[in-house]
Amino acid sequence: MNLSLITNKYCPSVCQSFLHRIRQPSIGKQIIIGTFWSVVGNGFGKVFTFIAMIFVARILGKESFGEIGLVRSTAITFASISGLGIGMTTTKYIAELLHTNKERTGQIIGMTYIFTFFVSLITAITFYLISPYLCEILGKPELTHVMRLGSLLLFLMMFLVSQIAVMTGFQDFRNLAIISVIVGILSLPIHVGCTYWFGESGAVAAMISCVVLNIVISNLFIYKNLNKYKIRYKFSNCYSELSVLLNSNLPIMLGCTLYIGTQLLLQMILRLQPNGAEKLGEFYAAQNIQIAFFVIPALLSTVFFPTLCEIGGTNQGKYWQTVKKGLGLQAIVALIMMLPMILFPKFLMKLNGNEFSNNSLILSFFAIWSFINVLCTAVWQVMIDQKKSWICIVITICEIIIILILAYFLLSNYWNGIGILIALTAGRIFNFIAIICYLQKYSTAQNLKREQQLKLSML
Repeated sequence: MNLSLITNKYCPSVCQSFLHRIRQPSIGKQIIIGTFWSVVGNGFGKVFTFIAMIFVARILGKESFGEIGLVRSTAITFASISGLGIGMTTTKYIAELLHTNKERTGQIIGMTYIFTFFVSLITAITFYLISPYLCEILGKPELTHVMRLGSLLLFLMMFLVSQIAVMTGFQDFRNLAIISVIVGILSLPIHVGCTYWFGESGAVAAMISCVVLNIVISNLFIYKNLNKYKIRYKFSNCYSELSVLLNSNLPIMLGCTLYIGTQLLLQMILRLQPNGAEKLGEFYAAQNIQIAFFVIPALLSTVFFPTLCEIGGTNQGKYWQTVKKGLGLQAIVALIMMLPMILFPKFLMKLNGNEFSNNSLILSFFAIWSFINVLCTAVWQVMIDQKKSWICIVITICEIIIILILAYFLLSNYWNGIGILIALTAGRIFNFIAIICYLQKYSTAQNLKREQQLKLSML
């Protein structure tokens, strides 16, 4: 008799769950496969994007590249807030429910799209309206039209982040890799051509074009996954997931808004200082190199999170072992990526043009901050999976106070971009140590609780 017929007839919930587990690859194999596709796809994609940004920097020059970098950084800032809020929540619940509750999975996806649409629309309209005032503050009223173009870029990037979160929840890293390669290859001629012919406006238009292309292709692969797992969007009843918004999305978005908003504030303060546009250009040029080098640690984090969520509360011993191994692996990879940025900063900064090599030391400070940030992201994911997001808010508020005090002192003494990075690094170190201490106490308490339950069950 067919094994599936037996399980459906007698004990479907238990047996089907068992069959699902034995058919699944090991956790290590899942991480290796996911990381392979992520590194291949995003590696190629980021390389082409990195080269495109170098050409843009060379065409526009240091000052104009700094202005465009502010628009791009603002869009990435708000998209990151959306991604780390609704995105990580979506990834978590899809990974947990994909094989056990298809109806609720469809509701989570529906809630993701509705919530992201309204949040991104409100944010983009607000950014469009304040763009003239923002340009006045920066002393560049002629950049108003470029900033307003950035509001469209902002809306599209926030929606794209939600699509990537859905794909990550499906753990479809292979197709994410394909999308990244296609968009990366096409981004090079789009960026170079638009920037060469239309200057700053063309550079922003090129970014918008690449995001639209990414959204269209991603949507095709999402439908493919929905058909594969026999899942349908559930928009009508997605209000039932409001508790997810309140307990997970809201605290994560608040924390990200505070932290990333602080980064943006410090960059704007830097822009207002003497020769601020040039200093900001150096900052964004170094940031472009940092993103390229730290793509692999970021991808490891992306693969690690849904795998962690899939384990859930089924095996606490295995769960905390996976946490330690994942944190160790990300730390080693981040350290390897950090070394070239510290050892050869002048050579790497010179890739953007000779004028960018004057302050190559900023790249070394970016490397140190990025290393600590990778560790913080890893432990944040554990806190989110354990539904301790509100505790992260308290820690983040303390971190921001440290950053602002230190940044005020350093920027007042004209430490410029390096001063910002020193302040951010000090804050991240505090954040990491605080969360590690909390998780240590939390895991110890969980182990004691399990031991007590085991003793009671044996009586």
